Amino acid sequence: MAQPAVSSCIDYKWKYDVFPSFHGEDTRLSFVSFLRGSLHERGIRVFMDDEHIRTGEEITPALIKAIRESRIAIIVFSENYANSTFCLQELVEILECFKEEGRLIYPVFYYVDPSELRRPRASYAEALARLEKRFKDNKQQVENWRLALSQAANLKGCHLKAKIANEQEHITEITNEVSARIHRIHNHLHIEGDQVLMHDVIEDMGKEIVRQESPDEPGKRSRLWFYQDILHVLNRNTGTNKVGVIFLDLPEDFSEDNEVQMQWSGKAFMKMTNLKILVIKNASFISKCPTHLPKSLKWLKWKGYPFKFLPHNICSTELICLDLSNSCFDTLQPFTKKFHTLSRMNFRNCQFLQQIPDLSGVFNLRELWLDDCTNLVEIHHSVGCLNKLKELSAMRCNSLEILLPDLRLVSLENLNLYGCSRLYSFPEILIEMKYMRNLHLGRTAIIVLPSSICNLIGLETLNIEECPYLEQLPTTICLLPNLWELNATSSKVLSHIKMYKEGQEENLDCYALSLKLERFCFSKCNLSDDSLALCLSHFTNMIHLDISFSSRVTTLPACIKECHHLKYLSLDHCNRLQHIEEMPPNLEKFSAICCMSLTKRSESRVLYQVLNLQPGKTNFIFPGGKFPENLDSYSRRSCVSFWVRDVFPTIFIWILVKQDQDFLFSCSFLVHVNDVKLDISSEWLLFPSRAMPKK
Repeated sequence: MAQPAVSSCIDYKWKYDVFPSFHGEDTRLSFVSFLRGSLHERGIRVFMDDEHIRTGEEITPALIKAIRESRIAIIVFSENYANSTFCLQELVEILECFKEEGRLIYPVFYYVDPSELRRPRASYAEALARLEKRFKDNKQQVENWRLALSQAANLKGCHLKAKIANEQEHITEITNEVSARIHRIHNHLHIEGDQVLMHDVIEDMGKEIVRQESPDEPGKRSRLWFYQDILHVLNRNTGTNKVGVIFLDLPEDFSEDNEVQMQWSGKAFMKMTNLKILVIKNASFISKCPTHLPKSLKWLKWKGYPFKFLPHNICSTELICLDLSNSCFDTLQPFTKKFHTLSRMNFRNCQFLQQIPDLSGVFNLRELWLDDCTNLVEIHHSVGCLNKLKELSAMRCNSLEILLPDLRLVSLENLNLYGCSRLYSFPEILIEMKYMRNLHLGRTAIIVLPSSICNLIGLETLNIEECPYLEQLPTTICLLPNLWELNATSSKVLSHIKMYKEGQEENLDCYALSLKLERFCFSKCNLSDDSLALCLSHFTNMIHLDISFSSRVTTLPACIKECHHLKYLSLDHCNRLQHIEEMPPNLEKFSAICCMSLTKRSESRVLYQVLNLQPGKTNFIFPGGKFPENLDSYSRRSCVSFWVRDVFPTIFIWILVKQDQDFLFSCSFLVHVNDVKLDISSEWLLFPSRAMPKK
């Protein structure tokens, strides 16, 4: 049945519904082409570029303009996306432009895993390594790209997995999501029958129509967005009940000398009894705090609110969104009166804020953002009982020591406490939380996780990276039916994996059966041989295992052969690893960079598996200095060549030599079949000099 066409781009500032960001050679003529066609059939307007627009090193003004005029960005992260500085600049621009409300970033992980972006691995690690070489005089640029990739990896989107993905199904899924999102955005502004139409002002013509409502007195117009008009109304207190929307965004070159123009009595909003939307950015008021806000106000976004107190009657408004990020107040009054409509509160980067007050009256709150409130010490216990809350984020609140006494957040989906470096305890979970998907506790001071963590029955990813004091995991973690990723990277004290119950070490056999963990990230955890054997014997469903930089591991045990689903195994820099007793049968990516202690028998075991691989995309990297004996002839110059007869091999071999410093190595593959020459691929690898086998 045909889907109805979307009435697209009716919001006044959006010229396009969708801006696609992608690596041209990877996806332009395949996935992206079909996706564009599917979106177009639904009446969704997609920015269409020509190939010449994306040439060169720098993002063009035309593309920047298109990004800023698009409501939704679809970013297709393919294998070579990070190889393009053009793509990375697009990504940074998208993340910056799409901070405002009503815009969506939808990532598509096209046969790459999101973790490869979050903590760069595989092609993304290689690309960033090359960029660090190229931009050695501008390292901050590369760090910005690295941060942008990490941020994008945490966004909800679509993940196409090798060998199991049906691209057409995913294209249909994306099209449906974009279509539904556009409809939701249109419907979101229909508030209790009153259409607060921010999108009906059609560029200059619409602005002129509004100006004609009252040519001489802007205080009698329905919408105000020219900052000269807004300052006139605020300074002279000429606002009326005609004003419904105020959008004040001072230009960047607005001189500090002009602050004198922004003096007011604080009563300028009293007469604006129909004001519904108030947005103020980049404005510095040097006079009094507003004494009054209209009861009609539904959307208050005042970035950099300069006063220490909120208007006394804020509890009497009909607010849906309260955004006071980057503001100066240190105290919030309790929100104990009933707020039937308030669903979003944003206090990001309020660096003087010391505590979150009683929010028991905001019982319909769905989002609470507290990131970078560096002096925040306390969150009121009422927050733990907000039944509608879905998002709670307090990243880098490095003065926060206690989150809440307990959690009863039945609707919570994501809890992010990354970087709360003084947070030493995690609350008891008193009820089953079936909607919880992601729990991020990286870089916290948490000592122990409660056994009641088993009540997070919807949990899919648990991040405890760089938690220096976390020594054990509770046995009940194995009762989480949907947990598929456990990331403990750089939690160095977690050198022995122990499961405890009521203070005693517990056997795992009866618990592990219900666990479907697929991804273990234990890089830099200093695992012991016993801990590794425990993981491999109990978690046989794993697909991804990273134990790189584990300086205590000496043996890859034989039980790994039972891990039939394991596709990715990283042993990089396990410098004491000597014995590989068995290999998992279905590996696609294997890396043992700098494992220079491997015995010849272990190297032979790996090489045997490489030479007997089935045709397909595989990547095996390990130290070695010899060609396989079954190649007829070869050279040892800068260009390595070999001959084969009858059957072409299923592998290519990269030979690296020792150098005095880190180098990039280019590997270009040319195949001559009779008189035909074919350029197969071109790849790059970066290896530190200590990883090179000696001649």
